[in-house]
Amino acid sequence: MLIRLIVIVAAVVLRATFANAEITPDSLSKLKAKAEHGDVETCRLLAKMYFAEGGDVPQDQAEAVKWYEKAALQGDSVSQNILGTLYSLGLFVPQDFKQAAGWYRKAAEQGHAGAQCTLGGMYGRGEGVPQDLEEAAKWFSMSAENGNSEAQRQLGKMYYFGVGVKKDHRESAKWYCRAAQQNDAEAEYSLGVLYFSGEGLSQNYNEAMKWYLAAAAQGHAGAKRRIGGMYYHGDGVPKNFSRALDWISKSANQKDSAAMCVLGIMYEHGEGVPQDFVYAHMWYNLAASLGLEAAVTQRDDIADRMTPEQIARAQAMASAWKPTLPEDQEMHEGK
Repeated sequence: MLIRLIVIVAAVVLRATFANAEITPDSLSKLKAKAEHGDVETCRLLAKMYFAEGGDVPQDQAEAVKWYEKAALQGDSVSQNILGTLYSLGLFVPQDFKQAAGWYRKAAEQGHAGAQCTLGGMYGRGEGVPQDLEEAAKWFSMSAENGNSEAQRQLGKMYYFGVGVKKDHRESAKWYCRAAQQNDAEAEYSLGVLYFSGEGLSQNYNEAMKWYLAAAAQGHAGAKRRIGGMYYHGDGVPKNFSRALDWISKSANQKDSAAMCVLGIMYEHGEGVPQDFVYAHMWYNLAASLGLEAAVTQRDDIADRMTPEQIARAQAMASAWKPTLPEDQEMHEGK
């Protein structure tokens, strides 16, 4: 989905760029002649023009692909990476993961960090190539060394779990840190987890909170839950049920099942809120509906202390529940 979104956004940008381009038949002919003689930049320019909509050149996706292929066959890594994406998505060409992997490999072998990262992912999934976790780690490593934050995060995860590489929490922390320094929200969260647990680096609740807050600022639900948990237990901060409730509620609002279960616990025991079994049941039920098995047990246990009317009301509330718009999104959409 992310790659498809990137391609759609790129297409919109290209259309805006070339919609008002003044291209005459004579100038188009000269561009094609230049491209036919092997000018890679002109090949790419023609490809973009034919992808664009509303310019003097009629949109022709097949022609666009042709010019990208011409540039790619001359060793242009940018065009090779674009063709990999088109074949991977089946966008303007038949979907073909093997073809996609082939083009990504050509770009990756020339040091294209994005292609290296994507190829690593394809080896990890066995998509267009035989699944090979060590090969995945190899390409992620190359991409990570070239500064790709997604590859750095993936490499951090592989070292943490020992997938395709020997388990090494110090190495995991190193790569999560590099990705986090590039504002990768998932890496910021993971780095916070490592600081909290003391895996791969010295335990430091202040650093954990710092990275959780950074991830939470980008909307990471797990980070919001973790911040709430620190206030709930008093880890590195004074215990504060009110703040815990605030952060955990924000996470639950993003359908984080663990946060929903914690809200159930808080309502069941009256922690930061008046004790209310109906709300507790509702939150346990919502968490259970998202597949959290522990919440099923919690919900069934509290149901034994409720009247049939209370249970019916809690079930109705769970059925009617809808997440509200996050504050940061409200601000963004209000601009």
